[in-house]
Amino acid sequence: MLKINLGFKLFFTLALLASGAMSACGDRNLSSVSSRPQQSVPLKSTAPGKTASAQSSASTKLVQLEYGDIWQQPKSEYVIIPVGYKVRSNKRIADSLSSYISKSAILRGQNLSAVNLIFHGHQNNSTDLLLENNAFISEFDYLVDTKATADEIKPATTASSCKPPAKTAADHSFHQLMIYKIIKQDTNQNQVLDLGDANQGYLSDLTGKNLRSLTPEVTQLTQWHCDYQRNQLLLFVRELNLQPQKNEIQPLALYLYDLPTSNLTRITPAKSNLENWKIDLSDGSMYLYSRLDSNGDRQYNAQDETRVIKYSLDTKQTIEINNPQIRKSLKPQ
Repeated sequence: MLKINLGFKLFFTLALLASGAMSACGDRNLSSVSSRPQQSVPLKSTAPGKTASAQSSASTKLVQLEYGDIWQQPKSEYVIIPVGYKVRSNKRIADSLSSYISKSAILRGQNLSAVNLIFHGHQNNSTDLLLENNAFISEFDYLVDTKATADEIKPATTASSCKPPAKTAADHSFHQLMIYKIIKQDTNQNQVLDLGDANQGYLSDLTGKNLRSLTPEVTQLTQWHCDYQRNQLLLFVRELNLQPQKNEIQPLALYLYDLPTSNLTRITPAKSNLENWKIDLSDGSMYLYSRLDSNGDRQYNAQDETRVIKYSLDTKQTIEINNPQIRKSLKPQ
């Protein structure tokens, strides 16, 4: 862990955050551990008995807010301290709690559900919180700190990647950004903030300031990729329905986020589910295979028509593809 003299102002911020958030710990509850446990953040109970089932969580208890290790990226003079809840359990169910461990690379495996981040600057001795109000930060990282890069983005095999190509200048704007998935609302109404709720993608500077949203509300950001050549992000987003019907599909959509203008553009057709794609960032071509909700039942099945489009990242033009061979090559097996 990086050792540093943080000064009085940081400890004042720590105390302020802790006193405000911990005052509600008495009426917060953690979701019960099931066969598919998930990392989560408790909510205040809204009525007596409403969270009785959550209180019966075997061998698991909520503790007070804790602070994670201090981390710093070489390109930034700011250090980051995550703040959140830890889950404690006995050895018998320790293995089943593996999914509580944050996906955030910055946490380096700490068993912490982060609710806020503290940014502290060495040079100006400034200390700031990322969020005005605590939320569940389910994932966060330096945007270019990932281990892989992808020129070709293939379904189900290509993880989120923003490692710059060797020829990319070290001062590229992507190096100055952090990315987050933040959950603010209990959209699945299970009395906790967890990975089943809607999240929004966010970007900020390395100082934690200039926080801006990337994705629409009531969606889940599932994957992102940096297009260094065109200074934009490719965002794969699940669209949620707060009152889902039986057998309803949560459709996948593709968006482009332009860094210089902060414009978000949907590429796939409205009311469609992106089922397959072939994306080559080096030549700027995207072939997208989508299924339309033709009959309005939100199930995106064989009764619905399909559409294949070719989108040029350079010209921004969309061409509908009717070539049987291309359509067949993209049709999901």
